[in-house]
Amino acid sequence: EVENHDAAGPGCLHRAQTRTALLCARDPRWYASKTRTAGQRSVRKGNFPPVIFPLRFKLALLSSVLLVGAIGTISLVVLERSAQALADEAGKRAVVLAQQLARNAREPLLLEDDLRLSQLLATVSNESEVTVTRVLDKSGRVIASSRDDEAEIRDRMTRDKELATWPLGGMLIVAARMTYRDLDIGEAQVVLDVKAVTGRAIRAARRQVLVAAGILLGIGLVIAFVVSGILSRPLRQLRLAVNALAAGDLSARVQPTSRDEIGVLARAFNEMSESLGEVLDYYAGGQQ
Repeated sequence: EVENHDAAGPGCLHRAQTRTALLCARDPRWYASKTRTAGQRSVRKGNFPPVIFPLRFKLALLSSVLLVGAIGTISLVVLERSAQALADEAGKRAVVLAQQLARNAREPLLLEDDLRLSQLLATVSNESEVTVTRVLDKSGRVIASSRDDEAEIRDRMTRDKELATWPLGGMLIVAARMTYRDLDIGEAQVVLDVKAVTGRAIRAARRQVLVAAGILLGIGLVIAFVVSGILSRPLRQLRLAVNALAAGDLSARVQPTSRDEIGVLARAFNEMSESLGEVLDYYAGGQQ
């Protein structure tokens, strides 16, 4: 009658609870045996389902996601700054090459020595990632070029300044003005493939970053799994104690291992279990 009160409505529920209290007062041993039997039946029926995804795995997964996000963000920032630094260094090297070409090509340009100009351009073009070198006269006409399909006229970049740079689609065009006795006689241009310079270095850096990230991730996973296991161990002990108490074992206790919220919960459970035992012992002593 007490066990099947749920289907009878609120009134019967109140009467069943009152009857249970009276039976407990009259015979606490009957109530203890009924509680133990009900707890065992609850465990057998699966009212306490097994843990499918433990807390330690959740904590380890969360830590791994945060670690991967942090490593990815740092890697992107480092790679971006590395690419920018490499592009700046490549630009400085292109400026030096253009200035050297302008100084060395000044005399052959005045003497119209095409052979010497071609040799100078070939020497500079042999530098890594230099795609095109050319010499223009003061009107913009191409006097010599390392590329065969060169246009006859190019826009001057240094009509009113000594040095000019122009980024264009992953390329960097650097022009150095050529003068003779303060007279403008033309300019030397060097075209550098900045994307190729940075791309090779970035690929190597990306491989190194991936290896380092993999090592850090593995270490982080181990640490996160160990730490999460330490944090979740008191909760597992508390769950076992709750199951034991539900099965009728009033001596179930949990050893508090910390002074945080979990430790407070363990102490509260111990006090509750102890209070239940004292209540039942009091009524049992009164009946005897």
